[in-house]
Amino acid sequence: MQLTLRRSSEGMINMQKPTYRDLTILIILSISSLAFLVVPALDQFPVNLIPQLLIHLFLPGYALMSVIDPIFNSRSKVRRVVWSFVLSLILTLVSVYIPISSYLILVFLTVILAVLAFFRKGVSPEKLQSLRKEFENNLESFKENKEEFKEKRIEKTKKKKITGQEENKPVKTERKLKTSPQRKNFLDIILVVILTLLCALFVLEPTLNKTVVRTVLGLLLVLFFPGYALIASLFPKKDDLDSIERITLSFGLSIAITPLLGLVLNYTPWGIRLDQILISLTGITLLLCAVAIIRRRRIPEENLFLVDFEGFFRRFDTDFKDQSKTNKILSTVLILSIIFAIITTAYIIVTPKEGESFTEFYILGPGGKASDYPTNLTSGQEGNVIIGIDNHENKNTTYHLIVTSNNTVQLDQMLTLQNGEKMEIPFNFTAGEPGEKKMEFKLFKLPDNNNIYRSLHLWINVTG
Repeated sequence: MQLTLRRSSEGMINMQKPTYRDLTILIILSISSLAFLVVPALDQFPVNLIPQLLIHLFLPGYALMSVIDPIFNSRSKVRRVVWSFVLSLILTLVSVYIPISSYLILVFLTVILAVLAFFRKGVSPEKLQSLRKEFENNLESFKENKEEFKEKRIEKTKKKKITGQEENKPVKTERKLKTSPQRKNFLDIILVVILTLLCALFVLEPTLNKTVVRTVLGLLLVLFFPGYALIASLFPKKDDLDSIERITLSFGLSIAITPLLGLVLNYTPWGIRLDQILISLTGITLLLCAVAIIRRRRIPEENLFLVDFEGFFRRFDTDFKDQSKTNKILSTVLILSIIFAIITTAYIIVTPKEGESFTEFYILGPGGKASDYPTNLTSGQEGNVIIGIDNHENKNTTYHLIVTSNNTVQLDQMLTLQNGEKMEIPFNFTAGEPGEKKMEFKLFKLPDNNNIYRSLHLWINVTG
């Protein structure tokens, strides 16, 4: 049963009736996202990016947690987002290996889980009583903490009045000092883990692996993440290495790890393939991140290396304000130039320049190699070859294939290939009367069906 908490005017926490709003929105978003798959005008990048991200990174996990935890919608926002993201990522990675569209699987799975979450609201009275007791305990704990914070605030205020300091917000400052460093200790490792899992998603999911995000995350996974995780696990103290050394060694070790991993995979039954390399790099990076977290937990906080993202931006803002007007202009121009260079690079990657347009047209022997052609046959003997067509026209192309022998049509076939697609067609024929025969292979590129675009021939000597 999903219950919500709200603060009343007296500062208390009250239980309300179950709310179905989040599950209703979940079902509406899931069903409406099918339009981006069915309507061709919507199933194009970047229009389909938002529903793709929602379906792959949030909605299924939220629906699953709503089934597992009946009061999930009353949890903190951070907890809801993190659990939804993690579970959605796991479900997406599993759905990639199912021979059905992972997008459809996740949409229907989200709807089914949301419906189950609706039924979870109809819990027994005993369960309802247990939930109420849990909320009452939380309420008592809240009251005790509230009184404790109030006493600390009064005590801090008295001390500051005595010392002549300005009145501030001591309670919030104290809580922040106690909790913030613990979160900052692993922020860089958590970021590496999230980006590594995102890279796996963008590579394995067909609808996402054609975007520039896949290229950026792939480069980071190959050139930076494994080395950074290894450095973080080997040198967790801030005095071990400085920042420049850590970044340099991260790139260097990543460049060393990737070829070594490929060498090891080369001697395994799986070989060097994209999926195997991706899984191996992801597994090694996640394993090293886990080791880094374990080692950091054993080191005193004052000796621990951490990346202070908040402090970096704060120092950047302070340094920028302290600069002269001329330096501010130069810094702004430099930042804009870097942004422009990144956008230009991304544009070049997304829209590469088209190369030469051509079509490969070839004949192979029965074994799939350019040898052992059936050039010597006896009358009535069957021969076979493989006709290959490889489209490099930078567009989808329709071809007309005609095979003739002594002006007799042996094969007449129309076929359409997408850009970069290759097709190999087995062609069987029977040798006719004795003599030397010329078998011609003609390829027309439509709509021009009058001029031969590519042609091949094979001389066959037929004996009696």
